[in-house]
Amino acid sequence: MKLTFGEKVRNLREDFDLNQSQLAQKLGMTQRKISYIECGRNEPSIDDIRAICTFFNISSDYMLNLPHNLNFPKKDSANKTTCNKQNNNSFTKSSK
Repeated sequence: MKLTFGEKVRNLREDFDLNQSQLAQKLGMTQRKISYIECGRNEPSIDDIRAICTFFNISSDYMLNLPHNLNFPKKDSANKTTCNKQNNNSFTKSSK
């Protein structure tokens, strides 16, 4: 079973010998916000994810349980943006 984002934050925080208040201070957050993220009560914002990943020098892909082999979107000949998922299903979105 994969760890949740909050569980990963807690493990990293403990690996760095920080309590929630210390981590919150370093990230410019409140201790309550760190607690809520760790227990899964609140979802982190994009800015929170960026701050946590930057502080711990860790990939957001890992933190969010994303596959490591995602491709960047590419424009096809009809000027549509195409993204391929890992299981080879294609998603196409028209560009405007």
